[in-house]
Amino acid sequence: MKITISQSLRRLRRERGNTQTDLAAHLGISTQAVSKWETGDGYPDIELLPAIASYYNVSIDELLGVDEAKRNEKIAEYLQRDRELNHLGRVEESLALCRAAYAEFPNEPVIMGVLMKAIFNVTLKTGEWQSCKDEIITLGEKIIDSATVRERGALDTAIQLCCYACSFTDDLEGAKRYASMAPDYSITRNELYPNALRGKEVRAAYQSNVKRLTQMLANEIGTLAGNGMHNPAFAISAHEAQLRLYELVFPNGDYGCYHKLLQAYKDLAVNHARLGDYEAAVECLAKAAGYAVAYDTRETSPHTSPFVDMLVDDITDSAKNNVGNQSLWLLNDILDDVYDWEKGLFDPLRADPRFAEIVARLRETAQ
Repeated sequence: MKITISQSLRRLRRERGNTQTDLAAHLGISTQAVSKWETGDGYPDIELLPAIASYYNVSIDELLGVDEAKRNEKIAEYLQRDRELNHLGRVEESLALCRAAYAEFPNEPVIMGVLMKAIFNVTLKTGEWQSCKDEIITLGEKIIDSATVRERGALDTAIQLCCYACSFTDDLEGAKRYASMAPDYSITRNELYPNALRGKEVRAAYQSNVKRLTQMLANEIGTLAGNGMHNPAFAISAHEAQLRLYELVFPNGDYGCYHKLLQAYKDLAVNHARLGDYEAAVECLAKAAGYAVAYDTRETSPHTSPFVDMLVDDITDSAKNNVGNQSLWLLNDILDDVYDWEKGLFDPLRADPRFAEIVARLRETAQ
């Protein structure tokens, strides 16, 4: 009962837009007492329940959270369906679903967080950042003002996406403000959590961190490569460093979801073509195709490499912001030119039988 009341009190206060001090003054008690109710460190005397219910114009049953379980179940259903849609790359449907969820639960930080993600994912496709920035910032500020420790995930999402929205619209001061709200690498929950574990769980937690950090570092190196796109030699060295990093962590080749190495090989092919080294370019395209097919045909399976051998690659634990699989995306890239401003980059390869083999291989799994 104590936990249920705390959740109800927080929700009702957000919906009514009042403060803990407002309720305390109405009841003639201290603000600290109301604060303890909301954090679950205490709960109201039974004699106060009618006055609290009257203040919020709800029944005592609603105050006690009789309908809370049904509410949480409905929210969980929304979140599960949103995960399914994102796994399939159906971001427009995800956005429609999240808007419906927000209309039903306008003060739930978790729902606001998934709506922010949905807006962000659709805007990644449209590029219309200026038009979506205000909505993302409004939702984010609402989460930042109201989220509790229990809703830390929604708060992290709000900070991240508000920062991105400002950055993509050249509001650099805004981006800096939101970035400063996030914790440093060394004090994230991922880094701290293993300290609360023992035995095999500790090893698994650190392995999970190694896997996450590998992706983060590879992404940072890839960004450097992209920023150096007018220097193909530098970009090649950066992408090769990405590949060595993955090979170091996954020496058994059990890349799982990181078979998306294809991105690095595709970009290697692009930069080799820029330098006129078409032999290296076609070899890299062949490797990119191999990883695309491996990603699209993989099944849920455990990792075997020593740094990650307590982890499982779950094919359902992924999301994308476009329909179509990796094979289709790569196929479209190499047939229609990777970049609009570099038309014909792969034209010298199109008569090469190996190029035709790559296209045929991708077409077998593209969907």
